[in-house]
Amino acid sequence: MRLPALNVDRGVFALPDALSFDEGTFAEPLACALRAQRLAGVRPGRSVLVLGAGIAGLLHVKLAAALGAGRILATDVLEARRAAAQRFGAEAVFDGRGDVPRLVREVNEGRGADVVLVCASVAASTSRRSAPSSAAARSWSSPCPTRASTCPCRSTSCGRTASR
Repeated sequence: MRLPALNVDRGVFALPDALSFDEGTFAEPLACALRAQRLAGVRPGRSVLVLGAGIAGLLHVKLAAALGAGRILATDVLEARRAAAQRFGAEAVFDGRGDVPRLVREVNEGRGADVVLVCASVAASTSRRSAPSSAAARSWSSPCPTRASTCPCRSTSCGRTASR
């Protein structure tokens, strides 16, 4: 395998002996979740909506709880994933095909989510129907769901969407 020298020099870290390879596999996805939540402004007491309850979404649900987020909500189109999100700490879960903004307001004192984390590869999950309903909400997505020509950073792999 060939890797760029910069990646080897600054992006490869030896696992401590006490950490198994299985545990080490979560270093990168958890680091991505940490960075996304930091940039999106997850703070104690803020409501968080996670769109998509696959592996990345479940990491975000658990991490938001660990960071002291207020109400944590999640969506997915699959019932098994919605059930997993609830087991991982989501206070309420919704079918992602529904009227998500209305459902969020119903359980969040009439307000939209403060932070929306997009963890779904389905383009419909980033539609206006699923968009945050609070003008002050911030959204973070990985990977970028837009084309490079419309993404504010002009990259298809940065993981950034426009902040609200």
